[in-house]
Amino acid sequence: MTLEEYFGQAVILAILFLYPVYRICRRAGVNPLISLTIFVPFVGILATGVILSLSTWKLGARTDGGR
Repeated sequence: MTLEEYFGQAVILAILFLYPVYRICRRAGVNPLISLTIFVPFVGILATGVILSLSTWKLGARTDGGR
């Protein structure tokens, strides 16, 4: 594989991983830029998980009647 192919795969994987984590951070009331920590090798996903699990989630009022 050439360098361009590796780069293309890296961009696709980055989008696939970054967007969901960005949305979770935003809904949890955490700074969405925290989602960029998933790109830190070896500890990024773990660090993001710890940040999200230990933070207080700011959830809005439910609109589905509480179900």
